Order: sequence, then structure tokens, then C-alpha cells
Amino acid sequence: AVVLGAVGGPASQLANELQLPLSPLADLQRASLILIDDPAQFAAHAHAITTAVEQGAIAVLLELPVGEFALADSTITIERAGMNPRHFVSRQTGHPLVAGFQPNDFRFWHDSRTGYVTPILHTTFSAKGWDAILTSGNGDWSSGWGPALAVAEQRLGKGAFRICQLSLAGRTTTNPVARLFAQRLLGLLS
Repeated sequence: AVVLGAVGGPASQLANELQLPLSPLADLQRASLILIDDPAQFAAHAHAITTAVEQGAIAVLLELPVGEFALADSTITIERAGMNPRHFVSRQTGHPLVAGFQPNDFRFWHDSRTGYVTPILHTTFSAKGWDAILTSGNGDWSSGWGPALAVAEQRLGKGAFRICQLSLAGRTTTNPVARLFAQRLLGLLS
């Protein structure tokens, strides 16, 4: 895996928790897995990342900050979770990555950094044409409530871009469901 992000950020922490072998940035275009938590580094290497995805890589963008981003010919809008962060998300999308998970699997995950359950979703996003993997809702008292994405993918060539706003880092060592989902999301399990 190639990691583009801050040391100790979600991408490097998840790679460490899953004991992924890391490759240098020079191998970016040949990488099979790219973990990204820094939009500036994504922008700086967008062409190489897109080439790798077209050739079969999975590029996973983790916990992006609030804002708008261009990705795979789409505009991604990340918004803070209205009415507080979420302790749960819905797996009822029909996506193959969530096949076999049970109704209560994506809720109340233990956070190994704090030693207790903390929210697993602080932001949601919208992206036209992306396939939902996990969903939530977003809104407030004035704008109303509507569906929102928590995790989604966009296929490109032989690979895929995946955006994961779900907090996986810090949870895969103490939550078997989080670990299994992370392994599926990163393409580590067939």
C-alpha cells in the first residue's frame, strides 16, 4: 500500500492496524492499494493515482475534511454531520462489500484510543453517480433531513475510488466488524 497523508493520520494508522506492507511514493502508479487522508497530497498526485486506479488499484480516501473536492469527474461535497456525530450507519445498500453483515453491526464501535464507544461518523457526503456502500442522513432543523453517504465507490477502468468518512482507524483492533469491513473496503479479501 502507498499512504498519502500525515504521520499518525487515519491512513497511516489504518495501514498500521492492518499490518499492511508499505510501498514508497515512487511506486504510486504501480500500487494496488492507495490510502489517502490529505486532499492536498491527493491533488498533487491525482494523475498518478488515477492511472493506478484505471489499471486496477483501489484508492481509498479516508475521513476527508469538510469542503468540496473534484474526484473521478465528480464533485464531492463533505458536510459536518448535522445534529451531532453518528454512532451508527446503515448497511442497507445492497453493495457487495456489506453482504452478510447484520443489522446492528455498524453501530456503537469501541474506540481503542479512548477505551470506550465514540461516534463513528463525523461528516457525510454527497457525490452524484457514486455507488453507496454505507449510508446515513444529514440535515438540521431548518433545512430538513435527507439521505447522505458515509462510504461510497466510483469504479474507474479496472479499479475503484472509494471514499470512507466512517472512522475506521482506531477501531479495527477491538471491533471484528470494523476489521472485516476495512479489509473488504481495501480489497484485502476477495
